[in-house]
Amino acid sequence: MKINKFDELDLHQRSDYVIDNGEYICMREHKKYLIGLYSLDSFFVEVFYKDSDINIEQVLVVTEDYVLNEYLSFIDINTLIVDTKDKNSFEALTVTDRSEYLLRHGIFIENRYENDYLVSLYFVNNFYAEMQFEKQSITTKKVEIISYEDALKYYFSETDISFLID
Repeated sequence: MKINKFDELDLHQRSDYVIDNGEYICMREHKKYLIGLYSLDSFFVEVFYKDSDINIEQVLVVTEDYVLNEYLSFIDINTLIVDTKDKNSFEALTVTDRSEYLLRHGIFIENRYENDYLVSLYFVNNFYAEMQFEKQSITTKKVEIISYEDALKYYFSETDISFLID
């Protein structure tokens, strides 16, 4: 999609297009927002999330280099080149690197709430992993591998995730 066509989409359409087609790069904080940088076709976009909410407030095309420079200190080259084909190498990563890896390479399945946490289920490299966030700050607290049985136990039973198992 070209930039001018993307700009013509409404917020909901832009959000869906970025989530479905964009490649997540990294996240930064600015004032009351968490801002995700995504590569999309031949351009970059920023997705603005409110600190205390996971709803998307704004999706903007990045047209200035200084905006991209804001992300340089947040990009960890290890998450771009790490090979986590097995559970042990995934678990050896730091929480931050596991989080980045899931956002880049994982298939998001579903969210659930547990006490003051938002917990997201992902499927990556033939295993399931949960990423736990504080609801108020969307700060990643923990990223861990869970079994298929636990995925069924803790997530809605009407969600069919069996297609992800060999």
